[in-house]
Amino acid sequence: MKKPWYKKDFIFYPLIMVISAGIYFLVANLINPKPTIANPKPLPALSKKLKTDDKILQLQNISDTTNTLKNFLANQKGKNFAVVLIDGGCSVCLQTLFNWKIFIGENHLDKNRIVFIGYDASVKQLNYSMKKVVKLDCEIYVDNSYLLGTLNKIGQDSDLKTLIVDKSLNILIQKDPFVDQKIKPQFVKLLQE
Repeated sequence: MKKPWYKKDFIFYPLIMVISAGIYFLVANLINPKPTIANPKPLPALSKKLKTDDKILQLQNISDTTNTLKNFLANQKGKNFAVVLIDGGCSVCLQTLFNWKIFIGENHLDKNRIVFIGYDASVKQLNYSMKKVVKLDCEIYVDNSYLLGTLNKIGQDSDLKTLIVDKSLNILIQKDPFVDQKIKPQFVKLLQE
């Protein structure tokens, strides 16, 4: 039996295999391109709404007690915004605040579209952490009873205490971008829309 032309010489067979693998790789990447910062992979939509009630809407800002969460929501004017539930005093929470400060600066995000809801800490402690230690100038409201987390079934030890919410209060993402680094581009895209 006669050998096919590509098996006659020792070099042709591996060369053909390398070329065919390259073509397969090229076609696979054209069909299913990898996500980039400019074109992040869309996350599956959550069919969940951020639940609020009158007590939650009346949460007060630590800097200006006449400013309530209801005012913050009214000022968003149809834009997506981030809600970050944070315990204001522990070192992990301070690190989260530092991460947000860097994240906002690196991606040129509008700080008025990010709201922190502090719980398990005094107003004085939250104010000191935000303004003096981290020097992060974002809105922060006090929720010592953890009403927002309880109403939305978010555990206090959960990594799901960071939410991206749209104008209709639909939760678009519920993950911490500093724990799951893959979703950072999606966070940036949603907060810049």
